[in-house]
Parts: sequence; structure tokens; C-alpha cells
Amino acid sequence: MDGEVGAGSLTVLQTRPLGIVEVTNPLPAIGAASAETRDQARSQAPVNILPMERIVSVQDFETFTRTFAGIGKATVATLEIGQNLPLIHLTIADRNGNQVSPDSILYTNLFNGINAARDPAQQRRLAVASKVEIDSYEALYFNLQAGIWVDSRYRSDLVLSEVKTLLVSAFDFEQRTFGQGVTAAEVTALIQAVDGVEAVNLEALYLTGTTQELKSSLEARLAIWNSQTKQALPAQLLLLNSQTDGVSLHLV
Repeated sequence: MDGEVGAGSLTVLQTRPLGIVEVTNPLPAIGAASAETRDQARSQAPVNILPMERIVSVQDFETFTRTFAGIGKATVATLEIGQNLPLIHLTIADRNGNQVSPDSILYTNLFNGINAARDPAQQRRLAVASKVEIDSYEALYFNLQAGIWVDSRYRSDLVLSEVKTLLVSAFDFEQRTFGQGVTAAEVTALIQAVDGVEAVNLEALYLTGTTQELKSSLEARLAIWNSQTKQALPAQLLLLNSQTDGVSLHLV
């Protein structure tokens, strides 16, 4: 995205204050966001009109974060960590589907914004007095392989291309949510719905990097507390591996 550049790339000032000789950015510029699409505006409108001057409940953490500039997805979890108060854990992604580094400006601004919005009076008597931790999501990818029967009245190459395009779109960052799994039935139904597809045989559905096999479902979890390492594990986002070897389609 325009504006997202590496460290040391910003060296020109639009206006040069007196005494400034040169500038640079020691950290990469990330967290830029395009204007909201129509669908994003529709989904965000209900939460944007909520009174968000103060965070007074656990759910308010998620609402505040989801509407924060530069954030694309957010989910909150209350994790029992063996102490008097639970851990309020937020899993986030930026608007472009990227993970948010703890040393980024976006992360710092979000963290400071949450602290500023927390109601001190409520913190003294509600669970929102708990410690708040923010982590980027854990990305998971899956591969699939399918044999497809194409109606003879259709060009088979175009049908296969449309099937792949549909699958990539259906299982991309915009469409999926944290902790959402994938089933073989879901994949089969999507392929079957494409014009020109007479039948489909789903031959493989598996996590990228694991043994190729046909799983009936693939799971993604929400945030959990690892009692052994004493650390929170962020929510997972399961997406289709859109690379060449991620989607294998052939005619039957």
C-alpha cells in the first residue's frame, strides 16, 4: 500500500522547519489504510455510532479496537490466568491483513488509546481492572485439491479459473474471522455453485505444511492461556493458501 515503506525511506520533508538539516524514519511505516469500502462501512456503521468515550465492559475493548483507525480485525477474550483478575486479551490485524508489530506506531497508538478510554471508576470494581494484552493474530493456511466435472457446453479452462477465483475470494482475509474453521462440505458447496460445474470430488483438504489428506474439517482457535509457558496465545485466522500449490484443480 502507498505510504507503507521500509525504515530509512522517508528522507524528504514537505516543509523544512528552521534548523532541520535532514530527516529519516528509523522504523518502517506501517498501519496505513485505504478508505472504507461500501461493505466495510456497512459492517462498521453500527459500532461507530456507539458511545465510545469510555471502555466500561469487556466487549467495549473489542468495539473500540475494531473501529480504531488502521485496524482491520479484532477480537477480545477473557482468559483465566490463575490470579484474582482475568487477562483481557485482544487479537488484532491491520486493515491490509498484516500483523501489527509491538514496536509499530499503530500498536502504540492503539495501546495508548485503550488506556485513555478506560473508565477509572469502573476499573476499581469490574473485570476491566484486569491487565490488557494485545497480540497480532496467528496465520494458518490450508491447501485443497479437487477433481471437477464440467458441463460440455462450457469452456473447461474458464470454469476452472472461475472456481479458483471464487475459492481465493471466499477464504481471504476480508471474508474470514478469527477462530473460524473450514469444512469439506463448505468447500464442496462453493465449487458446486459455479456455473458449468456438474460435479466435484474434493480429494484433499489439509493445513499447509502437513501431510496431504482429506480432512472433514480444519479448525482455528480463539485466544487461549498456555498454563505451561504462562503466556497468552493469540487467535488464529485460517486462510486459503492462494499460491500456485495451494489450490489444485483438475478435470475429471
